[in-house]
Amino acid sequence: MADHWDKTGWNNLLVCDDILRGYTYELQDFVESVAYGRAPISGFELAYETIRIIYAAYQSASEGRRIKL
Repeated sequence: MADHWDKTGWNNLLVCDDILRGYTYELQDFVESVAYGRAPISGFELAYETIRIIYAAYQSASEGRRIKL
């Protein structure tokens, strides 16, 4: 019988996991934009382009072809 406390689907965390995922720099950018009254670097346009690239990568893998952006 499988123990319901098993670790199926869990990932091993890295020591610098927050830095590798960008959370640290995203938060720093937000705080600095408020403190210095400037627009954040990580705004809508960056988010939009990032999602376009990620979607194109999934589409490319699914269809087995290059996707032009």
